[in-house]
Amino acid sequence: MPFVYKWLQNKSKKYIVTNQRVYIENGIIAKSETELPLNKINDILLKQGIVQRLVGAGNIRIFTGNDKPTIIFDIDAPDSFKNKLTEMIENKSRN
Repeated sequence: MPFVYKWLQNKSKKYIVTNQRVYIENGIIAKSETELPLNKINDILLKQGIVQRLVGAGNIRIFTGNDKPTIIFDIDAPDSFKNKLTEMIENKSRN
């Protein structure tokens, strides 16, 4: 049963990166949303455990100057997500 719940949790997550913000939405029954302006992001950290590496998942920590980072758990293709987010931040800072 815990596997099914974890699978449902992962399927109910949405991550959207625009040229202005990162939107994070998750929750199976109750929903939470987070918006992070790109110009407030200071650093991005990718962490992968052994099992996550085997299945192509990872955790992304987004630092915005707050004490606690925003963490995106068990995201698929974390390298691609991190690279795309870094690219968007660099493009935003040039403009």
